[in-house]
Amino acid sequence: MARQTDLLKKIDFTRSDWCVHVRVVRMWEPLFGKQQFPSSLELAVMDNEGTRMWCTIPQLMIKSVKMKDLGAKIQNKFQQNTSIIATDDHDFPSTQFDIRSCADVLNRNGVNEVDLIDVLGLLVTKHDIVPFSIEGKPHRRLTIVLQDLEKNTIECTLWDSYIDELFNKVNFEGTEPVIILLQFCQAKTFKGQMIITNTRHSETKMWINSDISVINDFKKSLSGDDGDASSHLITTVSSTQSETIVDDLMSSLVRSIEELLTLEEGAIVWICGTVMGIVPSEKWCYLGCRKCSKSVRKDGNKFYCRSCNTYQTKANERYVVETNVVDSTAPISVIIWNRECFQIYGKIANEMRETKDGNVSSFPAELELICGRKFIFKIHKKSASNSSGELTYHVIKITDDKNLLTKFVIPPSDGVSDEKPYVTAEETPCSKSQESIGDTIFKDCTPAKRLFPTPSMDDDSHKTSATKVPKITVKVEK
Repeated sequence: MARQTDLLKKIDFTRSDWCVHVRVVRMWEPLFGKQQFPSSLELAVMDNEGTRMWCTIPQLMIKSVKMKDLGAKIQNKFQQNTSIIATDDHDFPSTQFDIRSCADVLNRNGVNEVDLIDVLGLLVTKHDIVPFSIEGKPHRRLTIVLQDLEKNTIECTLWDSYIDELFNKVNFEGTEPVIILLQFCQAKTFKGQMIITNTRHSETKMWINSDISVINDFKKSLSGDDGDASSHLITTVSSTQSETIVDDLMSSLVRSIEELLTLEEGAIVWICGTVMGIVPSEKWCYLGCRKCSKSVRKDGNKFYCRSCNTYQTKANERYVVETNVVDSTAPISVIIWNRECFQIYGKIANEMRETKDGNVSSFPAELELICGRKFIFKIHKKSASNSSGELTYHVIKITDDKNLLTKFVIPPSDGVSDEKPYVTAEETPCSKSQESIGDTIFKDCTPAKRLFPTPSMDDDSHKTSATKVPKITVKVEK
């Protein structure tokens, strides 16, 4: 007759002959301090009621097992004659989680900083990776934000190898919802607020869009009644761009392009101008590292990032679109990068590359849809990375909000049109090609080439030069 088993929640110190029936849900070999080899085998086990315990099995005493409850941390020590027998029980739940809502964690509702808990949510925000060192050893941390079905959000800090796992599995430029389940994570107090984090010794397991019931149910709840998953763009928050555009503009002075051209390298200013054309180039996008976003080199079936000095199995196509912009004072050539292009076009670079008939376009015509539109740009004036000494102009923020345009647009100079001093509204690059503008003849040219020479493109940095754009005056024939 089979012996009756005990539930994990009933284990206490009054007996030494407990018999439990559990499933191993997590197993790892931790390294403590300066250890080079693990000194124990760690197990997280769960009974059929969902109660979980943590077992420590020393390498030299495989039958000396300590158990502690993952919630209350009750510890029991097995006797030397303890036996461990594998069973084949198909009725036992294969995965079972102790999922806590974001609100429960934030409000400390049944959660303390000792418990190992599970948290499930939609990835909505990613911050910059922060490098640091402890006793000369390099480490990294990354803050992400998860959102539950009630729209509550909680910050999550990932460390070192968990960052690599996240970047290897998530396309941050995509629109597919990214559902993350952190199993056996910890709640911590940071700056007076509760956050969650992975544990130090690899107890935490991260499930990312895995085909398991809890994640599938979460996705279905996001989809709504139509059954189609909604698009969710992951917001990237840079440490240098955490201010909102409105706050930034309120504390800044919007300059003219003519003023920008006279400023020194390193200047960061706001300008207001109209996009007159796109510089045509097959290098309107590039393959970028999934960690640092810099360009990668394909090496066999992998991609090498010189900046991170790592090989990756995947790389993302990222925008690097050069545009020609004018205001009432001067023209300039500026580079719009990935995040801002997604903000404008509403699609990622590899979606932009696909034409309507399913073919791949080297230069999508849809890129020129922004021609003739006015924006407020935040520009960073910097040296090109190809050691040429030339200066380049990079967009780090952009908006076409009508209220902001009305408030911050530069008033016209005397005798000069406010909108387009170089071409009229009917002669914008988005309209039909003009045979001539003033005394200059343009034939078989793209709109961008009518006003500006095509700057050179550096293959490695994908940055262009704008310092040689001439200040010109073009007469418009009536």
